[in-house]
Amino acid sequence: MTRSCAVSLVLVLGALVVPSPVLADALAGSEWAPSELNGVATDIDIEQFVRFESDGRVAGNGGCNQFTGSYSIDGEKLTIGSVAATRMACPQLQTEAEEALFRTFENIARFDRSGVAMTWYDADGAAIARLTQQDWD
Repeated sequence: MTRSCAVSLVLVLGALVVPSPVLADALAGSEWAPSELNGVATDIDIEQFVRFESDGRVAGNGGCNQFTGSYSIDGEKLTIGSVAATRMACPQLQTEAEEALFRTFENIARFDRSGVAMTWYDADGAAIARLTQQDWD
């Protein structure tokens, strides 16, 4: 075997072994808006979104405050770690919407994504959130 064939073979085998970042993290670079949290439709007048960054960070707007934290994906398992948020005073409806989103983060056990729709489930398999993708890239 010539040296160039051996190098080509190593490169091809290496490409087969290294997981694709797209497959490893199906949410990286995407932004989602909740349409339902714990069976209750979200208020369309309250801006909420969750953005999943490619570096394992999550950021967004809870309805009142900006937040940031970390997330990880293992197969269908989604974990959003503790989030830090700004502390602006907001009207009660916005504050309640934000608290509902943050509580939902704590209860996610797995997720299912189908195109621009995503559902989060708790450990018992109950749907706890439905989201719609907001970015188109």
